[in-house]
Amino acid sequence: MWTNGGPGASSSLGLFMELGPCRIPERNGAMPDGPPINATEWNPYSWTNRANVFFIDQPVGVGFSYSRYGVMSYDTEDAAKDIYAFLRIFFSAFDKFADNDFHLAGESYGGRYIPVFASEVVDRNREIERKAEKARKKVDKSKIINLKSILVGNGLTDIAKQTRGYYDMTCTRKGGVEPILSIETCKRMAVWVPRCEKWLEEHCMETYTADLCGASMETCSNEIEGPYGETGQNPYNILDNCPSGLEPNLCYGVTADIRDYLDRDDVRSLIGAAPKSQIGKFKSINEKVFQGFQWHLDSSQDNGLNVASLLERGVKALIYVGDLDWICNWRGNKRWVEKLDWSGSEEWHKGKNYQWVVDGKKVGETQSGGGLTWATVHNAGHMVPYE
Repeated sequence: MWTNGGPGASSSLGLFMELGPCRIPERNGAMPDGPPINATEWNPYSWTNRANVFFIDQPVGVGFSYSRYGVMSYDTEDAAKDIYAFLRIFFSAFDKFADNDFHLAGESYGGRYIPVFASEVVDRNREIERKAEKARKKVDKSKIINLKSILVGNGLTDIAKQTRGYYDMTCTRKGGVEPILSIETCKRMAVWVPRCEKWLEEHCMETYTADLCGASMETCSNEIEGPYGETGQNPYNILDNCPSGLEPNLCYGVTADIRDYLDRDDVRSLIGAAPKSQIGKFKSINEKVFQGFQWHLDSSQDNGLNVASLLERGVKALIYVGDLDWICNWRGNKRWVEKLDWSGSEEWHKGKNYQWVVDGKKVGETQSGGGLTWATVHNAGHMVPYE
């Protein structure tokens, strides 16, 4: 299963821009004539070459997903319950896939989504098993979801530990690029980084206090993330100057072509989506969902705890990061991974950290142990399967 992040981003981006079997090529709004297939092109690098993949717009309200009675989800734990219900229905309807190894994958806010979704699956599986054991009955395998691993690309997983990464990427060479921000700005950031790490850990995670956590999140976002935002550079690729604009195109012109494609009447009819006259034009990001998650301070939690708990229960994890991303950069991600505490952490730390190679060329670093694999991808930004 693949989901994009946001929160509120449609997985049409993953499907038609990144890892789906077909991509919508960038045409600057020039949509070709003919049937829907004429507007797509084969993606030779699709993950569907190696696996069956389904893409889901979630939480409810994102993309073409909807609630009949207008009920929305504004936190990840609620969304996890919907995902689990969907998975049970999916594997019941398509039972030929039920015995396959199942993997939950996502990027960006998927760093929170995926560990929580996987935790919900593992806990509900165990609940079913315990009930059967208590009743001295065989476990109904049709109710068990065969989860084997999680994959998180450029994720937001532990905001407190990832905060320092913004300073590393923009004020030092530790991120692999030249410093971007002025010395004056970086001096100010250097003061705020340890302060924000302490505040976020204390007010949002150790003893959650909504007012203090909210104030800390807002202040630290302004002080640590704000300076880069003012540069106008692409937050998803630190070397790109965002010619297509951040809103609504996310700095990639192809997102406009994807929206145009999904607004075609024949495409909507083909996939069973409601017409524009009923639900309006397609949006890559649902701002109402995004704001709802922000208001609930949903991103303030430490989801590394979920990853550690999954590893303890035999669910493997791949954390991969394009090394040119800024918004969920590799420095911040490696920081929380290195501090992760589980029974296999010593094995991971003892694991060899080495360059992985494609056609004789070094293309990233990787390290494995205890069920956890860390990997970077050189010259890729936030949307690794795309770049």
